[in-house]
Amino acid sequence: MSEITAGAAPGVEPHDRDYTALLGAIARRLAAAEGPVFTTDADVPDGAPADGRRAERRDALFDLLLESLEPALRPQYTCSACRVFVRRFGGLVTLDDKGRATPLLWAAEDGGEAFGGACAALRARVAKARVTGVFLHDAKVWGTPEAGGWRHFGGPVHPARVFAHGLLTPAQRMAELAHDFETLERALGVYDRAHVQVALRLLEGDRLYRSEKVLGVAQWLDRLMEGLPKPGRKKSGKKKKGGKKARLRRNLLWRAVAAAPPGFCHVRSTMIGTLLDDIAAGKRYADVERAFRAKMHPLQYQRPQAAPKAGNVKQAEAIVEKLGSAGALKRRFARLDDLELLWRAPQTQRAGPTSIGAAAGRVFEHLLSGRRGAPALDGLPTQTVTWVKFRRTVLPRAGRIEIDVPERGGFYAFVTAADPEAPPVVQWDRADARNPVTWYTYMEPRPATQWDLEPGWRAVTGVCLFPHMWGEDEDGHSHQGKGALMVIDGCRAPKGGGSGLFPEFLRSEYRAVRATLEAFSKASELGGRDAASACGLAVRPGVRGTLRLRVHPPEGDVGGAAVYVIDRWD
Repeated sequence: MSEITAGAAPGVEPHDRDYTALLGAIARRLAAAEGPVFTTDADVPDGAPADGRRAERRDALFDLLLESLEPALRPQYTCSACRVFVRRFGGLVTLDDKGRATPLLWAAEDGGEAFGGACAALRARVAKARVTGVFLHDAKVWGTPEAGGWRHFGGPVHPARVFAHGLLTPAQRMAELAHDFETLERALGVYDRAHVQVALRLLEGDRLYRSEKVLGVAQWLDRLMEGLPKPGRKKSGKKKKGGKKARLRRNLLWRAVAAAPPGFCHVRSTMIGTLLDDIAAGKRYADVERAFRAKMHPLQYQRPQAAPKAGNVKQAEAIVEKLGSAGALKRRFARLDDLELLWRAPQTQRAGPTSIGAAAGRVFEHLLSGRRGAPALDGLPTQTVTWVKFRRTVLPRAGRIEIDVPERGGFYAFVTAADPEAPPVVQWDRADARNPVTWYTYMEPRPATQWDLEPGWRAVTGVCLFPHMWGEDEDGHSHQGKGALMVIDGCRAPKGGGSGLFPEFLRSEYRAVRATLEAFSKASELGGRDAASACGLAVRPGVRGTLRLRVHPPEGDVGGAAVYVIDRWD
């Protein structure tokens, strides 16, 4: 069978109309495929190795397409452009939440009388094929829809299907995902769901230090294990390698790998694996808690413990140069205008400490006891509330807020990129939704005077969630924990201490060079301290301590100030 380089010529023959309809159907299906798609071994000839190695491919799908046509039509539709399309995209499938595979293309109704049989044959072959990986492509158009004046298989794809990565090619990322699949599959052979559920009870109950760092992957793993069919077993007790359940289980693993957040598939080499190992070994809770606390210490968790080697520095230079992110590593203290605020103090009442009696410039307001602008009294009953309740019921109606600064406290500083145009380097910063703000604190409470504050009541200039919670999805980076900052007027972090850009904040592209970036951060100096206006005290789940706030009514409202103590998140 000779191969020609042109597709079917337009005409009035029925097979021409069916071919035109098939082209349109293929283009529509490509454009509609929004979710992940997966490769199969459908293009591997019968009897060839099932691993789909390129050396063993012989265009089985395209040969099947031609063989399913009327003999007289085969020469006309023996097209090199279409052959390449079928070879690359013809065996792709989607997977539903039950693990069932559906061919991306080749619905019988798409092909009309001339091509319906061929589409049905291809669809049947692809549907029963074995899923072999996640498919990624960086082209906006798959195939060659037009060439040499002829139309061929292909068309624009959904934007979600266009792979974009600053460092990896589609083939490299597909290889990474294949490794993730193998890693996850091995982990599921080691741990039972019962181990994961015990871990969940500990993590969800805040019984383990910094549990939020591990909770997300534990919940993900539990959901995955819940939905997986149990592998069938032979009479000997050994697991079956084939069968419908095994196929569905494998497909669900591929589906999970395609959507997993970075690092989630590496169960055995991360903190969740350490926790599960201790649980599986039957250790006492006290021993489990002690080991977990030691490994989750902020100076240990994801923090390199040795200076970077020359090779790592060289690799970091190459990555930063390729991503153009050198400017993003230079940080400065954040200002109030850099924050996404839940509440902001009235503009005329933001500067300087506030007195118990009245706002600045209101000399006689303190005489209006029990009326508008009445002061807070020392004997006024204090209300203890959660942050969630304070945010919902108090914050929307707050006029002015003051905070009782302790002598020593767990102060936080928010920092951001010195160059706002620099590419994103932190996980929650995106090119289409910029947010380069991060934070740091010290392990032990520091004197208020080190943060340019005197103990006592100080004005709160703004209230905001921690940066990774900004935007529509507050839980999008739940592994970073939750937090809300009370920005205190005049609060500024001590000098020195590096730039506060920690490995656990960075995007996955920088994971391999975190030792170099950690050293760079320690050796860097934050700019803009004198203009800093985004430091203060925070409330965070699992972090001991309370915030004592005095909330005044809005301008013009009658009533005095109320005192609230926030003692927990929810």
